Amino acid sequence: MILQISGKTIEVSCVRDLGGANAQVFRDEVLDAQQTATDSLDLDLSQTRSLDSHGLGALLHLQKAFKNVRLRNPTPQVLQLLELTRMESRFDIVQAE
Repeated sequence: MILQISGKTIEVSCVRDLGGANAQVFRDEVLDAQQTATDSLDLDLSQTRSLDSHGLGALLHLQKAFKNVRLRNPTPQVLQLLELTRMESRFDIVQAE
């Protein structure tokens, strides 16, 4: 995972898997970075191969912690889970053009 702060936005990329094995560490690292007075989270999910209920829970927790959460380029597997759980409407999802 790569985490960068750009102005008031935390940008996260290179998240390969987001699930039970790493969801809590992922959430905690992003929340630690939020201490730097950020209010937006931009997650690039273009390399995310899998997302399970733990990962979805981490995303929902982060959504409550930030004013704006944007999910960029989710893979088909991630997008399918978001749609099946009807969570796609809770996030700003941006696909590459």
